[in-house]
Amino acid sequence: MSDIVIKQNEKSKKIFIISISCFFLTMLVANFTLIYLAIDSSNGLVNDNPYKYGINYNETLEMKRYQHQIDYKTSLDYSNGVITINISDENGPIKAKEDDLTIKMFHPINKNFDFAVKYKAGNEDGTYLIEDLDFPLKGEWEARINLNHNGRLLKTRHRFTVK
Repeated sequence: MSDIVIKQNEKSKKIFIISISCFFLTMLVANFTLIYLAIDSSNGLVNDNPYKYGINYNETLEMKRYQHQIDYKTSLDYSNGVITINISDENGPIKAKEDDLTIKMFHPINKNFDFAVKYKAGNEDGTYLIEDLDFPLKGEWEARINLNHNGRLLKTRHRFTVK
């Protein structure tokens, strides 16, 4: 009987050692796979300076609440090299001073093509014209409109296609 018990103990030890070895081998393979994926993939940063962006996040939320509260609206129409922008709030059209309104064009893929634009002063109906635009590339573009209105910064973005 003792031979049977000894053979069972040896068999149990082998199974135990193989099980532990497989467990650690699986852990090593999983760790190296995750390390490889972490090094090989993108870091996920969209912003060049995420720390400053994060600090200003509460101000961004407050700006969005204020824009919604005053019913701030902008519209953009692009055709044949001319952009027409309309800006209004709950009181009607907004006529901004030249220093209070900035309009920049951003290419979504290559920031080397981004540029600021000059616009003709808005008339009483809150319409601003940007004429004779020569985009360096065709395709998708984004207009970012920043307006200082009543001491607060209002921001909007509009995407359009240049053909």
